[in-house]
Amino acid sequence: MNGVIQILAATLGSCGFAIVFQIKPKHIKFVAVGGALSWLSYLLFYALLGTHAESMFLAAVSVTVYSEVMARIDKVPATLIYIPAIIPLIPGGHLYYSTGCLIAGDESGFRTYSQLFLGDAVAVVLGTVLVYTILSLIIKKKSFSK
Repeated sequence: MNGVIQILAATLGSCGFAIVFQIKPKHIKFVAVGGALSWLSYLLFYALLGTHAESMFLAAVSVTVYSEVMARIDKVPATLIYIPAIIPLIPGGHLYYSTGCLIAGDESGFRTYSQLFLGDAVAVVLGTVLVYTILSLIIKKKSFSK
């Protein structure tokens, strides 16, 4: 039940950001599914692997691929779907706790939470960059073969 609530919260959070970014209502359904997919894939990969960074990486790959596919179906730029859909994967909790430890003077806690934050952030970036790199290579290959 806890996972269902988390996925619902991720969906609503992504939709909230879509509204703030003034995305047209007809596109929000793709954002909602993307937000749910991002957190669902994180939870599934975390259950399988047991590590945050690798799970974040694979979840970022999943949501980036989803965004690209849905953007082509909906005929919109991929970032319109990707940015609000990736919001649930932002490691805000680790950043919050590392900042709290920094203010409190807890050097050990600051180091621990900062490493978690940076690891998760880098994993999300690398997952996204991997998909876009592969996609650009495929597009270049198709343009050369014409």
